[in-house]
Amino acid sequence: MTTRFREHLVKLIAVPTRLAACVCLLACVLAATAASASTAPPSPVSANFPGLASRDIDSPPDPSVAMSPTQIVEVVRGRMQVYNRNGGAACAIIDLNDFFDNQPGEDVLTAPRVIYDNASGKFTVMVAAQQPPPPPSLPHEPFVDFVKLAHNSTSDACSDEWFKYTLRAPVSDTPPLIADGSFIDEPAIGQDPALLLFGATLFDRNGAFSSFVAFSYPKSCAYSRGCSASFQVFPTRHYAAPASSAGNPMITTENGYYVASVPGTGYELYRMADNGTSFAFQATIASGQSVVPPPRDAIQPGTSNRISLHAASPDLSTRITSSPVFDGSRIWFTHETGSGIHPSVRYGAINPANNTVATEIVYHNATSDDFNPSLAVGVNGASRTIYLNWAFTDPGGGMPVSPAIAAVTIGATGPPPPVIGKDTTLIAGGITNDAQYGEYSSVSVDPRSPSQVCAVTAQEYFDFANNGKWATRIALFGIPGC
Repeated sequence: MTTRFREHLVKLIAVPTRLAACVCLLACVLAATAASASTAPPSPVSANFPGLASRDIDSPPDPSVAMSPTQIVEVVRGRMQVYNRNGGAACAIIDLNDFFDNQPGEDVLTAPRVIYDNASGKFTVMVAAQQPPPPPSLPHEPFVDFVKLAHNSTSDACSDEWFKYTLRAPVSDTPPLIADGSFIDEPAIGQDPALLLFGATLFDRNGAFSSFVAFSYPKSCAYSRGCSASFQVFPTRHYAAPASSAGNPMITTENGYYVASVPGTGYELYRMADNGTSFAFQATIASGQSVVPPPRDAIQPGTSNRISLHAASPDLSTRITSSPVFDGSRIWFTHETGSGIHPSVRYGAINPANNTVATEIVYHNATSDDFNPSLAVGVNGASRTIYLNWAFTDPGGGMPVSPAIAAVTIGATGPPPPVIGKDTTLIAGGITNDAQYGEYSSVSVDPRSPSQVCAVTAQEYFDFANNGKWATRIALFGIPGC
């Protein structure tokens, strides 16, 4: 079944009541076709437990998660938690302002992200640092605190042995890419064996959009106490998310890659080279499945308030917020899009050798609204396992915002299959009138297995029963018992 035909079937969900029986039949045909199209049944879940819930001062949580062979680290707005693999708390919740020794009146720390480097055995935690502008009468250093970073110095992430530092970009008047008082937000982090890679949006001192930027920092310096390397900041045409290298150990690559979605066109590909000192636009890549925004915000059963997907802003609603993954030959990515009358998820892969792309559609069922996706890629010889995570509502089934996961295994050069009705719901969410939903979720591969047959994920849902707040759900999924 072609994507166009599937989308026409979804459009029929909006027909009058007298055609309800026909809609039901079409939904059954759709589900049966999807079952034959996907290469894997719903993924076994080995662990499924509550993560951090939001606080009034930092809602929604916007989770990011990574894992070592023994521990899972989750960061949300303002806090960090370390878990054992079974979900038990390994230590007390860590306040990120305290963690980064932030004093009152210093930088506002936002949008934390965490990754794990399976070559060095280190977690890296990143937060954007928004500096309050200094009084005009006071002298200040000609630098902008872009991001604050920390990595663990022992295998125990609960240890106090974390090395913390700040990447400070020089204020430049020629060219005026970074003006005095600028700050970055909406940061993304990726990595290859040599570099930490970053993408973000640059704002001026008044909070107005300035540009999209990309930059990097060498791990050789990041992991060395007393080392301070300069770094360059490069502009991009659209918001470009940095890719992480897959594999265990991590795949060596000549270039670091960045991918941007371009509504109505396709994708932009950039490459970082020469240990982060050069950055180049590689290609605009047209897509056979056009990058279109969600046709509307997501419907929430039980309330007239819809989950905001920024549907009226194509550049924002289709943005790639989960770092892509380079598997050695292709760069995998995911983002929100539209499918018929429903918000849905698209994922796919770019071949940087010939600047081509192949994409497919993802959704829970024929009546669901699907959004906030992320992915990871497991490399096992000639096979690739694509681990997907997203959230959905099901207006037809009365399901509020709930987290879903799925995994498909294909050949190293195989096309991405559609993922329709082949997901596992981690927990049923609760009804809320809150329309302010997060913009980040997270998936990363379990480094304990060289064959990369397991992943950890974190997604948001509304926990009405326990705390009446947006909360996070963490799960391990892949092969049974992973």
